[in-house]
Amino acid sequence: MKSLCIPILACLMFAACTRDPKTSSEAAVPPSPDSLKNAFIPIFNGVWAMSDYIKDVEQTKSPFKSHDKLQGLVAFIAGTEAEGDSMLIDASWNNHEGFSFYVHFSTGRQPHSLPTSIPDFDVPANSYELGYEGGPDNRELVLYHYDPNGELLDKRSFTKIRNYQPNDDLAWGLQYVVNEKLISGTYQLTQGAKAPAQVSFTAEGATSGLGNFTTYRVTTDFIDAFQNSFDYICFYEGQEQPKGSCFVFEIKENTLNLYESVPNPETEVEEKGKLVYVLQVNSEQ
Repeated sequence: MKSLCIPILACLMFAACTRDPKTSSEAAVPPSPDSLKNAFIPIFNGVWAMSDYIKDVEQTKSPFKSHDKLQGLVAFIAGTEAEGDSMLIDASWNNHEGFSFYVHFSTGRQPHSLPTSIPDFDVPANSYELGYEGGPDNRELVLYHYDPNGELLDKRSFTKIRNYQPNDDLAWGLQYVVNEKLISGTYQLTQGAKAPAQVSFTAEGATSGLGNFTTYRVTTDFIDAFQNSFDYICFYEGQEQPKGSCFVFEIKENTLNLYESVPNPETEVEEKGKLVYVLQVNSEQ
């Protein structure tokens, strides 16, 4: 009897090793488009801005000094509606051009990424995927850049700044970032017309207390031929005013200084003139 044990055991082991491979392949079936939609759409949904730009503008306190960061895909708005097995996302390219791309609900190279239609204009064979990293409390979306062999060339992170935005302006996301990080808050007007007075700014672009101005806009796109050398802020008396009253601004510690924006007589480029307003951040903030 003992002599039969080894052959029988060997046969059992061989049978186990040569079991039908369908079992393991079935376990590796890729997720369906519907399951990927359910997993990714709630995470992607929202208004996203380039994380490196947010960090840099907080440090420089100057959109002009930080604008070189804004190359390629810099902000986008992801909704909740899919089109078949894809979803269209509206974006800002170079903070100047409108741009749209698709994410495709199929397996990506990363565990938490999806292929996209974003082209590499320099090397068309390269590709991009959009995914996420981190947990619910520190999650960022990440744009992965791959060569044709699947090697990761670089990646770019995006921070969620709002769940939604009030209009379809593709520059709104970066505008909101600059307003929130640099301008929004309550100030005491210590120099200028009607000083002293309390002036407030919201991250959404509303203002009160500074004359009849009701809205403001900080320049983040410096392709303008005449406002491209300093930091500019323009004030408006209502939403429909086509041209605002513009100033050069500087932030020094807790003070927002507004200077005349004066066209150079030779180049017409607007330059810094005399100091007009001094606004001191309220100490209670």
